[in-house]
Amino acid sequence: MTSEARAARAYWAGRKVGAFSRRRGWSGQLADRIVAFAPHKVFEFGCNVGRHLVEIRERDPSIILRGADINVAAVREGCRNGLDLAVGDETYMARFADDEFDVAFTSSVLDHIPDPILALREMARIAPMLVLLEPWMGYEGKVEWVSEGVRANPYLYSWDYAARLPDHDVTSEPLALRPEGAGPYYQLHVACRRSA
Repeated sequence: MTSEARAARAYWAGRKVGAFSRRRGWSGQLADRIVAFAPHKVFEFGCNVGRHLVEIRERDPSIILRGADINVAAVREGCRNGLDLAVGDETYMARFADDEFDVAFTSSVLDHIPDPILALREMARIAPMLVLLEPWMGYEGKVEWVSEGVRANPYLYSWDYAARLPDHDVTSEPLALRPEGAGPYYQLHVACRRSA
């Protein structure tokens, strides 16, 4: 692991839970999209307190939901809310069987990982369908400035998911999280594994 990856992990693992507990309109949109695929089992990578999982549970309580995050306090809070969460990074997914889930998803997590290859590979292994709510800045790599005069957070990256998931058909559509910062650059990427 590079020093930048270690620093990014420490930064996100230590963030306070507060803002991640609040409902957001786009959380509901993300949940609606996932529920529309009629999955039986769903896994969220980087779930924090599990607000997206709560939204999915409210829409369809029959779906089996699991999640993992590196923030211990966030996972603890999500578990208190009745969610099946665990503390773990991208290596946590190795415990799951191939195609154990119908959908694996993440929201604004891969854009904070300096090299998302392992996370993407594991998500693509454990589920045939991926839903990624992540920004696309028009180029790959570290993002220093979001727009003129607006500096990015210290660990923000932009990745081309169609190029990084060559065995999947990837569609992307804009889904702005908020009007400021990187918010307008977010897209909903849906990746379906091609049949062999």
